[in-house]
Amino acid sequence: MADPVVLYEVDDKVSVVTLNRPEKLNAISPELRIQLTEAFTRADADEATSVVLLRAEGRSFCAGYDISAREPGTDDWRSDPTKAHDHLHPSRAMSWAAAASS
Repeated sequence: MADPVVLYEVDDKVSVVTLNRPEKLNAISPELRIQLTEAFTRADADEATSVVLLRAEGRSFCAGYDISAREPGTDDWRSDPTKAHDHLHPSRAMSWAAAASS
């Protein structure tokens, strides 16, 4: 099994979320986005957590979105509002989970 691209641990009242794709400068891939959303949701649900610390392995915190890891057939979303909504929904969900856990 591949190493997780997001690590989660709790230290006292601090949930520590670590981006773990140092070879790709922690760029956000679909897999990282899903695991990061799950980590934020987990931290938000943990009543013992008072603070969420987001950090990263390697020399870069996060280089942005990994456009080389895009899913096949997703290039046509820019010209169709419904497809754009569907395409952007997972990223919004990640942002909302991050805001809820802060």
